[in-house]
Amino acid sequence: MPRAGLVSAPSGAKPEGRPFGLDITVNAPARIFLGGQGLDAELGGALKLQGTTADVVPEGEFNLIRGWLDIPGRRLPLSEGMARLQGHFVPFLRLVVTADAGDVTVNVILNGRADDLEVTFASQPELPEEELLAQLLFGRSITRISPVQAAHMADTASRLAGRGGSGVIERLRRNFGLDDLNVESGAEGETSLRAGKFLSERLYTAIEVGSDGVTDINLNLDLGRSVTVKGEVGAQGDTSVGVFFERDY
Repeated sequence: MPRAGLVSAPSGAKPEGRPFGLDITVNAPARIFLGGQGLDAELGGALKLQGTTADVVPEGEFNLIRGWLDIPGRRLPLSEGMARLQGHFVPFLRLVVTADAGDVTVNVILNGRADDLEVTFASQPELPEEELLAQLLFGRSITRISPVQAAHMADTASRLAGRGGSGVIERLRRNFGLDDLNVESGAEGETSLRAGKFLSERLYTAIEVGSDGVTDINLNLDLGRSVTVKGEVGAQGDTSVGVFFERDY
């Protein structure tokens, strides 16, 4: 009972009995989720528990299946993701977002222990961090953004560094019970709203409304690990259906 943490052992007392050796492998090919500060990712992998019941030593690695990083105004898909346990239950993470912003390719990199992540930025061609964020968020130079956009950019930098709370969009998404709610703004001020929901484990639907009133409805059906059927219905009644095969190498 003391080892289970259900009762308190007297100070200085040793638990009764002897610890048992461990050699347990836990396979989790999917449905390992990471979240927080705009991050929403699913990973899969395996975990091995060694050591003893008195001193458990975890070793394992989980790799990205799908995921994205929400920043105010944009949802950026993850291009790389990994969580590794190396003798400690606080994992080491490496998550990378790669996005095109006009003529600039931007990388947002989250690296380090889960309780002490470091966020860094890189771009090609190489730009200062402020210029990089302006290009990523608004597709224009920092010298051409408005004061409101500058405040928006500062808030984004704060959130990525872990200093900000949940944004308005994230709170709305949770209140409405949606899996995806995102507002995007273009370089010329145009906006669009996208709301999505998993109807089942394999079926996902999304509605996108632009500032011009044009509405699109999307439906994605996951038929397996590599095959997805995607359909779209536009406001004018135009429809499209496609079958997509994807495989990571």
